[in-house]
Amino acid sequence: MAGSKTILFIEDDPFIVDMYKHALTKAGYSVDTAYDGKQGLEKALTNKYDLMLVDIMIPEITGIELLEKLRAQKGKDMGGTKVIVLTNLAQDEESRRALEAQADGYLIKADITPAKLIDLISPVLAGGTIQSENTSTGPSDISATQAHQEAEKEAPGQN
Repeated sequence: MAGSKTILFIEDDPFIVDMYKHALTKAGYSVDTAYDGKQGLEKALTNKYDLMLVDIMIPEITGIELLEKLRAQKGKDMGGTKVIVLTNLAQDEESRRALEAQADGYLIKADITPAKLIDLISPVLAGGTIQSENTSTGPSDISATQAHQEAEKEAPGQN
Protein backbone atom coordinates (compact mmCIF):
# COMPACT_ATOMS: atom_id res chain seq x y z
CA MET A 1 0.00 0.00 0.00
CA ALA A 2 0.94 3.65 -0.19
CA GLY A 3 2.32 3.93 3.33
CA SER A 4 3.82 7.36 3.93
CA LYS A 5 4.75 8.10 0.31
CA THR A 6 4.55 11.79 -0.58
CA ILE A 7 3.50 13.21 -3.92
CA LEU A 8 3.77 16.75 -5.26
CA PHE A 9 1.06 17.30 -7.89
CA ILE A 10 1.68 20.38 -10.05
CA GLU A 11 -1.39 21.16 -12.16
CA ASP A 12 -3.29 24.39 -12.89
CA ASP A 13 -6.77 22.90 -13.45
CA PRO A 14 -8.60 22.86 -10.07
CA PHE A 15 -11.01 20.12 -11.21
CA ILE A 16 -8.16 17.79 -12.17
CA VAL A 17 -6.28 18.63 -8.96
CA ASP A 18 -9.34 17.82 -6.83
CA MET A 19 -10.13 14.60 -8.74
CA TYR A 20 -6.61 13.13 -8.60
CA LYS A 21 -5.80 14.43 -5.11
CA HIS A 22 -8.96 12.80 -3.74
CA ALA A 23 -8.11 9.45 -5.37
CA LEU A 24 -4.45 9.56 -4.31
CA THR A 25 -5.31 10.54 -0.73
CA LYS A 26 -7.94 7.79 -0.55
CA ALA A 27 -5.24 5.34 -1.72
CA GLY A 28 -3.09 6.38 1.25
CA TYR A 29 -0.68 8.86 -0.31
CA SER A 30 0.20 12.22 1.21
CA VAL A 31 -0.46 14.77 -1.55
CA ASP A 32 0.82 18.34 -1.77
CA THR A 33 -0.34 20.56 -4.63
CA ALA A 34 0.87 23.53 -6.60
CA TYR A 35 -1.16 25.38 -9.21
CA ASP A 36 1.73 26.93 -11.18
CA GLY A 37 5.35 26.20 -12.02
CA LYS A 38 6.82 28.84 -9.71
CA GLN A 39 4.95 27.52 -6.67
CA GLY A 40 5.79 23.94 -7.69
CA LEU A 41 9.50 24.76 -7.97
CA GLU A 42 9.52 26.40 -4.53
CA LYS A 43 7.82 23.38 -2.93
CA ALA A 44 10.08 20.89 -4.74
CA LEU A 45 13.20 22.75 -3.58
CA THR A 46 12.12 23.01 0.06
CA ASN A 47 10.43 19.63 0.62
CA LYS A 48 11.27 15.98 -0.09
CA TYR A 49 8.82 14.08 -2.29
CA ASP A 50 8.80 10.46 -3.41
CA LEU A 51 7.01 11.36 -6.65
CA MET A 52 6.19 14.47 -8.61
CA LEU A 53 3.29 14.54 -11.06
CA VAL A 54 3.87 17.55 -13.31
CA ASP A 55 1.63 19.03 -15.99
CA ILE A 56 3.59 20.44 -18.93
CA MET A 57 1.39 23.47 -19.60
CA ILE A 58 1.27 25.36 -16.31
CA PRO A 59 1.47 29.12 -15.61
CA GLU A 60 4.63 31.03 -14.61
CA ILE A 61 7.12 28.42 -15.87
CA THR A 62 6.34 25.28 -17.88
CA GLY A 63 6.66 21.81 -16.46
CA ILE A 64 9.74 21.15 -18.61
CA GLU A 65 11.40 24.39 -17.43
CA LEU A 66 10.57 23.45 -13.84
CA LEU A 67 12.23 20.04 -14.26
CA GLU A 68 15.29 21.57 -15.93
CA LYS A 69 15.71 23.98 -12.99
CA LEU A 70 15.22 21.20 -10.43
CA ARG A 71 17.74 18.90 -12.11
CA ALA A 72 20.25 21.78 -12.28
CA GLN A 73 19.86 22.47 -8.54
CA LYS A 74 19.22 18.98 -7.10
CA GLY A 75 21.18 16.83 -9.55
CA LYS A 76 20.04 14.55 -12.33
CA ASP A 77 18.30 12.05 -10.01
CA MET A 78 16.69 14.89 -7.99
CA GLY A 79 17.51 13.17 -4.71
CA GLY A 80 15.64 10.03 -5.69
CA THR A 81 12.36 11.76 -6.50
CA LYS A 82 10.56 10.07 -9.39
CA VAL A 83 8.90 12.34 -11.97
CA ILE A 84 5.93 11.56 -14.18
CA VAL A 85 4.76 14.25 -16.56
CA LEU A 86 1.04 14.49 -17.27
CA THR A 87 -0.02 16.12 -20.49
CA ASN A 88 -2.88 16.37 -22.95
CA LEU A 89 -0.47 17.23 -25.74
CA ALA A 90 0.19 14.77 -28.52
CA GLN A 91 3.96 14.50 -28.78
CA ASP A 92 5.97 14.12 -31.94
CA GLU A 93 8.92 11.73 -31.56
CA GLU A 94 11.52 14.48 -31.01
CA SER A 95 9.40 16.21 -28.35
CA ARG A 96 8.71 12.86 -26.69
CA ARG A 97 12.44 12.09 -26.43
CA ALA A 98 13.14 15.55 -24.96
CA LEU A 99 10.33 15.07 -22.46
CA GLU A 100 11.55 11.62 -21.44
CA ALA A 101 15.05 13.04 -20.86
CA GLN A 102 13.58 15.31 -18.15
CA ALA A 103 11.11 12.84 -16.61
CA ASP A 104 10.91 9.19 -15.62
CA GLY A 105 7.82 8.84 -17.79
CA TYR A 106 4.81 10.63 -19.12
CA LEU A 107 1.12 9.92 -19.32
CA ILE A 108 -1.64 11.48 -21.41
CA LYS A 109 -4.22 12.86 -18.96
CA ALA A 110 -7.16 12.12 -21.24
CA ASP A 111 -6.22 8.42 -21.23
CA ILE A 112 -5.80 8.03 -17.45
CA THR A 113 -8.57 7.71 -14.89
CA PRO A 114 -7.73 8.35 -11.22
CA ALA A 115 -7.85 4.59 -10.50
CA LYS A 116 -5.57 3.87 -13.47
CA LEU A 117 -3.13 6.57 -12.29
CA ILE A 118 -2.88 4.87 -8.89
CA ASP A 119 -2.31 1.50 -10.57
CA LEU A 120 0.46 3.01 -12.71
CA ILE A 121 2.31 4.96 -10.01
CA SER A 122 2.22 2.32 -7.26
CA PRO A 123 5.02 0.22 -8.82
CA VAL A 124 7.07 3.36 -9.54
CA LEU A 125 6.90 4.37 -5.89
CA ALA A 126 7.89 0.84 -4.91
CA GLY A 127 11.09 1.24 -6.95
CA GLY A 128 9.90 -0.47 -10.11
CA THR A 129 8.53 0.65 -13.43
CA ILE A 130 5.06 1.48 -14.68
CA GLN A 131 3.11 -1.75 -15.21
CA SER A 132 0.22 -2.68 -17.44
CA GLU A 133 -1.96 -5.75 -17.58
CA ASN A 134 -1.26 -7.82 -20.68
CA THR A 135 -4.06 -10.36 -21.08
CA SER A 136 -1.99 -12.83 -23.09
CA THR A 137 1.05 -13.04 -20.79
CA GLY A 138 -0.03 -11.56 -17.45
CA PRO A 139 1.51 -8.44 -15.90
CA SER A 140 4.58 -7.04 -17.60
CA ASP A 141 6.90 -4.11 -16.96
CA ILE A 142 6.54 -1.34 -19.53
CA SER A 143 7.57 2.28 -19.82
CA ALA A 144 5.12 5.16 -19.68
CA THR A 145 5.59 5.57 -23.43
CA GLN A 146 4.57 1.96 -23.99
CA ALA A 147 1.60 2.42 -21.63
CA HIS A 148 0.47 5.36 -23.75
CA GLN A 149 0.92 3.37 -26.97
CA GLU A 150 -1.15 0.52 -25.52
CA ALA A 151 -3.87 2.99 -24.51
CA GLU A 152 -3.93 4.34 -28.07
CA LYS A 153 -4.41 0.80 -29.41
CA GLU A 154 -7.24 0.11 -26.95
CA ALA A 155 -9.05 3.38 -27.73
CA PRO A 156 -8.32 4.34 -31.35
CA GLY A 157 -9.48 7.72 -32.57
CA GLN A 158 -9.80 9.29 -29.10
CA ASN A 159 -6.56 11.27 -29.35
